[in-house]
Amino acid sequence: MTRVNLKTASRLLLSQASLLSRGNFIARSISSTYVQHRIYQSWAAKSASGPEVLLGSRSAHQLNQIKVELEEKICESVPLKIRESIILDVSYNKEDKTIKLTWGDGHRSSFHLIWLRDEDRSALGFDASTNQRLVSSGLLPLDIGLQKIRLLEGGKKLEIEWDIVFEGIEASVFDGSFLRQHCPTLVERSRGQAGALPAYAKTWGKEMKSLLPALSVPFEDIMRTDDEGEKAVLRLLAMVRVYGVGIISGTPRCKETSQKAVERFSPVRHTLYGGFWETKVLPKDDVDNIDSAYSTVPLPAHTDGNYFEDPPGLQIFHCLQADPNGGNTLLVDGFRASERLRDADPAAFALLSTTPMTFRHDDPRHRLEARHCVVGLDEGGRLARFHYNNLDRAPLRGVAPRDVPAFYRAWRSLTAAVEDPEGEVWVKLEPGSLIVINNRRVMHGRSGVSGLSG
Repeated sequence: MTRVNLKTASRLLLSQASLLSRGNFIARSISSTYVQHRIYQSWAAKSASGPEVLLGSRSAHQLNQIKVELEEKICESVPLKIRESIILDVSYNKEDKTIKLTWGDGHRSSFHLIWLRDEDRSALGFDASTNQRLVSSGLLPLDIGLQKIRLLEGGKKLEIEWDIVFEGIEASVFDGSFLRQHCPTLVERSRGQAGALPAYAKTWGKEMKSLLPALSVPFEDIMRTDDEGEKAVLRLLAMVRVYGVGIISGTPRCKETSQKAVERFSPVRHTLYGGFWETKVLPKDDVDNIDSAYSTVPLPAHTDGNYFEDPPGLQIFHCLQADPNGGNTLLVDGFRASERLRDADPAAFALLSTTPMTFRHDDPRHRLEARHCVVGLDEGGRLARFHYNNLDRAPLRGVAPRDVPAFYRAWRSLTAAVEDPEGEVWVKLEPGSLIVINNRRVMHGRSGVSGLSG
């Protein structure tokens, strides 16, 4: 099995949600490539088109509906409409030093002056080539006020003339789109039920098996170096963002090609497993046998590398040769499992989304340990991450003895949600298929393998 770790995201990705990887999985007859990189929450914004390759036995109408639905999900990430970025009116409250804006769509926003001064984007305050601040936020005058305020370019921009000149900056000009994007009112409105699904995501169960052919991008398109190639990469990443899964079809069956495909996303990063490496069944006394993936045993649904501080992210499994006697791939949507847990056992959901678990890797040459909540929530309380691997879970700690039974009750409820047959997708990877999963959401596993590898 071939593995590769990738480091930081390429120019194609626009906003951050850390994604890493380590390899794990399958015997010699199936190769898996692992991708590690960082990905922004709005990276799909540049692609408003859905998958072009729609295969399988589903009707043309059904497949078209899948494409339309995906496009709608992707479009939720595109930059705000023009009218939403036009400022119709501005006022200033001297008492609390806030500026109030009324937008073209009727929305209202309030910004404090010190925040606006801190976000100055002039050449004296901000380096646009590196997107880094040039002024220390800790030295800003807290009593700063304004002398004048006005709208520019028909409400597309806002100019503030300050009453205190600090670091040579007399006035600041803000794009309406920047202010709308950072509207604190919108942030507050986005807070909803704890564990709510992000607007861009769609959960799935066993029905995903019939949908997978629609989530496919041809290898030839991915490898193109023109704008169409860029769009193909973004289209694939958009699928992974919405569903946590995508496929690169028609990939030649060689490790070198696997590496070229994954390097369309990011450069290779080394971990304790190496950079680009192969996993196969090994004798128990082999020095490189440091994970159950090197055995023939079945692997239950899990996410990888939870013992890293920055856990696994995008992973790519490349099938070079199918195992005729086993090695079927299992996929389970962690967001779906989280929703089921939230609805069936709110107390368990609350415990597992606030109590970090310790995950550990321990072999003669390495000892790694990190703590993560199984269910990770963002600042708005929405589902953001899922870390689950009972094989690598270290002894429970940091929980008072009287609370231990509650933990095991919660873990039992979580296990039931993860192992729900309605949520399991079993697929046989065919040679030439690269399946991409978001390991910070989608669990994977396998049936037992034959062990025919040498």
